[in-house]
Amino acid sequence: MQKKLSIIKEEVINKIVVMTALFFIPPYLYSLLRWFELGWQNIYLFQTVVFFSAVGLVIFRNRLNYFHKTVLISLIYLLVSLVGLINFGLYGGFYYVIISMAIIVILTNRKFAVYVNVIMIILFSLIAIGYSTYVINPIIDLNVLARSPILWSLKLFSVFSITIIFIYGFGDFYKNLTETIENNEKITAKLLLQNQLLETSEKKYQILFDNANDAIFILKNDSFVDCNEKACKYFKFSKEVLLGKKMDEISPALQYDGQESGKKAQQLIGDVLNGHTQQFEWQHLKSNGELFDTSILLNKITIQGETYIQSVVRDITDEKRNKETLKKNKDKYKSLFENSADGILVLNEQSEILELNNKICEILGYSRAELI
Repeated sequence: MQKKLSIIKEEVINKIVVMTALFFIPPYLYSLLRWFELGWQNIYLFQTVVFFSAVGLVIFRNRLNYFHKTVLISLIYLLVSLVGLINFGLYGGFYYVIISMAIIVILTNRKFAVYVNVIMIILFSLIAIGYSTYVINPIIDLNVLARSPILWSLKLFSVFSITIIFIYGFGDFYKNLTETIENNEKITAKLLLQNQLLETSEKKYQILFDNANDAIFILKNDSFVDCNEKACKYFKFSKEVLLGKKMDEISPALQYDGQESGKKAQQLIGDVLNGHTQQFEWQHLKSNGELFDTSILLNKITIQGETYIQSVVRDITDEKRNKETLKKNKDKYKSLFENSADGILVLNEQSEILELNNKICEILGYSRAELI
């Protein structure tokens, strides 16, 4: 918000600087005509300095910082007001001080604006006292000024200029400021909604995480930073003990293939961090020293911009034992079948031979290929 506000203020002061230089052109041209018509007066030097100061601000506006431009353009308007008031009394365009104070009040801080305001009141009061006591006198007959069509035209143009500056300078400031506030409110509302959705998602994930049938670990690099209740039951460790451990610390020294658990774990984790999901069988170790077989799925995940590894561990000890028992029974059956002293045929419903042993081939005098 603060950065956006600074950008808006920068745009506004640049716009005011450019409009000021443009609006100073007609009065300056008029002063040049008066110079050629009536001869040189010191006021023309002041008007020349003011005009080219405004032009210089336009040229170098991108090199000056925001505060310097604000102070300089305000100073120009203050000087125009004061010099006009001293030389022409109330006909001198003192109302330019309104623009100066508006710029200072809106585009700077309150304390600075109060100081400037106090100084302006003092200066205006001194000029008023000077005119009241006849110490200060206008440089031209004010009756002539009051009846000059050209002067009235310039005054109307000045009022028009001030109005344009307020509309397109300060008006744009408040418009952009309002839009920024509205956009920030929309963004805030959107962020609140996203936070609510994220909080809801996190709660759902936490419920799924805690109540999963498989053990789930979250690893940072190669150490456990979180786990669910099922992991504690699998390994018979408390959560506090498990967190901070590594895979090889809850594994036997060697895996099925004879590789060291630590080296193999590092290789698998490195592959996952390189974007390759890993699924494999692994032998783990419980807190009581009991070995058990697991199937592990490793995935790389991102949580709040940080890279983690999710490890889903399933106990396959019973499943593996059942497979081994089934294989042993199958091998035993096959041995009995093949080595039986009797000829054995296995037929389907259509009396087609599905299986036979060597003895039946001997009895019938056919080869296995001929019978099947």
